[in-house]
Amino acid sequence: MPRFLGQYVRDQHLLPLETAIRKITSLPAQREHLSSRGLLAPGYFADLVMFDPATIADNGNYTTSPQLSTGIELTVLNGQIEFENGKLTGVTAGRALRGRGWQPASPAAGTARRLTSYIL
Repeated sequence: MPRFLGQYVRDQHLLPLETAIRKITSLPAQREHLSSRGLLAPGYFADLVMFDPATIADNGNYTTSPQLSTGIELTVLNGQIEFENGKLTGVTAGRALRGRGWQPASPAAGTARRLTSYIL
């Protein structure tokens, strides 16, 4: 999202910052029916990114993809600080998010899929 916020929002003025923030936070959470996500509200998970709109930028490209983005000061996942002062803190508070249609695969279904792939 740093490229979206830096290049398209700040530099090219394609949409207001507030609209951009909604497009990358509450709108996807609503669309995917992720309850208690996407907004700052009592009882919601505390997922926050503190960034400087004047300096946020994506520094990676196809040849230097592992470059860190600039302008991100702090990242909080589930209420725990994971990134601060340009470094990971070692905390791993993130977890996989699954929409309402997700179901765990049964072992029998996995076996059937593997066997089918060999037969074809």
